[in-house]
Amino acid sequence: MSVLDIRSREEQQRFLAYFNSNLRDVSIANPRAGLWRYLHKAGHEVMAEVLVHDFEFDEQPCCLVLAIDVTEKQRAREEATRREQSFRKLLDDTRDALLVVDGEGALRYANPAAEQLFDASQAQLLQLRFDLPHISEDLFEWSLQTPAGDELEVEIQLSETDWEGQQVRLLSLRAIGERKESEKQLRLLKRSLEASYNGVVIVDAQEFDHPIIYVNPAFERITG
Repeated sequence: MSVLDIRSREEQQRFLAYFNSNLRDVSIANPRAGLWRYLHKAGHEVMAEVLVHDFEFDEQPCCLVLAIDVTEKQRAREEATRREQSFRKLLDDTRDALLVVDGEGALRYANPAAEQLFDASQAQLLQLRFDLPHISEDLFEWSLQTPAGDELEVEIQLSETDWEGQQVRLLSLRAIGERKESEKQLRLLKRSLEASYNGVVIVDAQEFDHPIIYVNPAFERITG
């Protein structure tokens, strides 16, 4: 049996290429040979992290190979990578603007909806820092700065999650600038109606009996 017999056909070609470029002169610059796949006697493949050292045996140059079984670890790493890719695709596809921010306020990820909300590319957003208030609420309103220097008023839904092995904050953003402006206009309108000398009454035209839903002070004064 040779070292080729414990490898698949693809790994045999890889080994021969590695041997010819790294081991033929038996002068190992880097002992870490990487991750290799071997054939188990039962027929399945195992994965091993391989270390190679050169030495002399019977006055002949030789290589000492140490193979560390990392099959389960590698499978767990591949599964974690698969789940992360699925999670990223889910974030990419959602219509809500989403940001992943670490504990220092540095941006780790922004989905396409967030790029559209901020009118900026992900590369531009990565230059920003997102300093959030120290509050216990998971839903709150806040003002964030865009790369162009504008203030963006948003409602933030905050949750904790894991990202590339680190605890981060996932921010779901919804722009509320237009709503804020509408509320401001309604407050101005209400103050104008309350200050008016003319009586004003507002009814709900969608209801059958048109119930009164608002009267201003002047109307109350006129009608007693």
